[in-house]
Amino acid sequence: MDVSTAVICELLRAVTEKDVQEEDVTLESRYLEDLGLTSIQLVDLVMAIEERFNVEIEDVDLAKLRTVGQTVDYLKQKT
Repeated sequence: MDVSTAVICELLRAVTEKDVQEEDVTLESRYLEDLGLTSIQLVDLVMAIEERFNVEIEDVDLAKLRTVGQTVDYLKQKT
């Protein structure tokens, strides 16, 4: 399964309904601080990721997923 910033960017566009550009999303991008997600959008993003990759993200792991890179690494381990 392809886990990349491009896929996360696609999910960000769906969740935020904003025109999120791939060049603006890096592995270091933080969801709240850099990408401007609200806490509700972050929950929606997690749900979209779970559905897209058919994984369940444990509550204890959520706090570890603050950046796009952390999410990509996590998903590569889970899939």
